Amino acid sequence: MEQTALRPKPIPGQEPPGGTSRGPARRPHATRRRGRRLMTVLFGLLGGLVLLLSGIGIGTVSATVAGMSRMAELQRRATGPGAVAPRSAPAD
Repeated sequence: MEQTALRPKPIPGQEPPGGTSRGPARRPHATRRRGRRLMTVLFGLLGGLVLLLSGIGIGTVSATVAGMSRMAELQRRATGPGAVAPRSAPAD
């Protein structure tokens, strides 16, 4: 009988058909993967922090603009159509 080109893979945890064992399987890429995960987490946190701070900045600016517009409205009401605007002191 001829040997087939396709050979069955050994079941994980059992010795290969030759009987020789190479020891536990090594994972040379595991440290690279761990480093990538760390970098991904750090970049994610940095991006979230940037979004948070920009949101706080935009909120602060909008609150300032809203407060300034309210102050301008109050000043317009105070001077009114018949009121006289206060004069500054004459320069000598």
